[in-house]
Order: sequence, then C-alpha cells, then structure tokens
Amino acid sequence: MKFPLEPTESYDGRIMVHLLEDSGTEKRISCSSYERAIAVVKRKQHDVTVAKIVDRDDEVVFSSADMDIDVWENV
Repeated sequence: MKFPLEPTESYDGRIMVHLLEDSGTEKRISCSSYERAIAVVKRKQHDVTVAKIVDRDDEVVFSSADMDIDVWENV
C-alpha cells in the first residue's frame, strides 16, 4: 500500500521543549538531555505563556503552568 503524502515532521527521539503563546503560536526546541531542556525553559519561560518539557515517549513531564522549573529540577 502506498501513501501519497510523506510525513511533514520527523522526530529523532529527543526531549522537546514546547514554548506556547496565547496567540496559538508554538515553538519546539529539540534537546539532547533534561539538563539542556531545563536550561532552555529557564531562559525562555518569561517570554512565553507556557513552557513544557516533553519526553521521548511524547508525554508532558513538565509544564510551567503547573510548577516552577526550579522546583521541578530539584525533585
């Protein structure tokens, strides 16, 4: 069976940081480690409405709407 369209996104299995705006804009940043993802969130969290860290299984493991990144990092 042939599929007429190729996937528009590919996923390399890395941790992703999702930066979300009230306007609906979303930016995704691929990170090679949780340390890198935490650093990205700390740097960008005040510029966006919500920052999320999504693990390799596509599950949200952190959301700035629910918890401060410093608290999550310590846990």
